[in-house]
Amino acid sequence: MYADLDKVEKIKTLISRVHGSGINYDYKYSVGYTKKYGMIIKAENAYDNMDRNGFYDKVIGFTVKVPIANPKGFVITFKNGYHDYDGLKDYLYSVYSYELEKA
Repeated sequence: MYADLDKVEKIKTLISRVHGSGINYDYKYSVGYTKKYGMIIKAENAYDNMDRNGFYDKVIGFTVKVPIANPKGFVITFKNGYHDYDGLKDYLYSVYSYELEKA
């Protein structure tokens, strides 16, 4: 297996544009392979969650897994058993979809 390094760099650049509005940490990237998606880029980050009073109450780790051959087919997973009861996954899909449409 091989990965188109130019495409990998382009996807990393697009992902790195998603910053702020709760996504306030540096990305940790890795490239791997899965049977389902083939070569993928994994981008790990975290979201600063606010409570109803506007105070940060927790940090929610997540990973964006982007198939290099089909960036629009990305998936988002959460760490530490986080259950998406407040629509965070929809928000993350929205902001990453906007950027990965350009890949």
